[in-house]
Amino acid sequence: MKRLILSLICVLIAGPVSAQSLYGPGGLFLHPAAVFPAVHKLTPSILVLPQGIPSEKGTSTWISGSLDYGARPDLEVGATAVKVTNWGDHRSPSFGGYFKYRVLQETASLPAIAVGATLLGFGHVNTRIGFAALRKRLFSPSSGAIHGDLGLQYADVVDGEGRGDFQPFAGAEIPVTSELTFVMEGRPRLQGENGVPLALTLSERRPDSRYQFSLTWANNGESRSPRFGFGIGLSLGGR
Repeated sequence: MKRLILSLICVLIAGPVSAQSLYGPGGLFLHPAAVFPAVHKLTPSILVLPQGIPSEKGTSTWISGSLDYGARPDLEVGATAVKVTNWGDHRSPSFGGYFKYRVLQETASLPAIAVGATLLGFGHVNTRIGFAALRKRLFSPSSGAIHGDLGLQYADVVDGEGRGDFQPFAGAEIPVTSELTFVMEGRPRLQGENGVPLALTLSERRPDSRYQFSLTWANNGESRSPRFGFGIGLSLGGR
């Protein structure tokens, strides 16, 4: 916890910051969403999420590093690596990549729709997830637009554990100020998980800033209860 607090202090001194979702594709903190970076925008980022797993004496920490790229207006690709500390045999990190493609632009009556996948291998936290995500503007108060997110992912393998399950998820993005957004997300608890997967995140998403920051209180399903984590990123290029 002391290391986490010190890291947050360093981030806040350096400037505001946000990151990709836990396994790579941009969106919410745990789940992808039908949002896309600017074309040719390159974003290196890292997410850190401590979790309390009942079978472990200490804290297990998910560390996810991604390099995200806006290849086209409707195509996002990236490379990512995930490591989990202090979790049984999950010793070495897994590496791979992801993509997300927008099949429908948002209109006044229809949501934006995107599909994609994450593939990680070569380690102890291998992950294979395919997903479809919907995003729609719901309201537009003075502080900014409120968006709703829905999705369905097929989790074949997650963190080296076979799942073979479909997982619906949902979220909402609520602007607090012109620069801060409060994000809620969650999905049903699956058999074998220790807690309900959810995240409450305060995200700095100012469009004219190169730096991004997210502070979250989240449970990825493996923890007894949610823990505080954070995401940081640096946006380069784009048009």
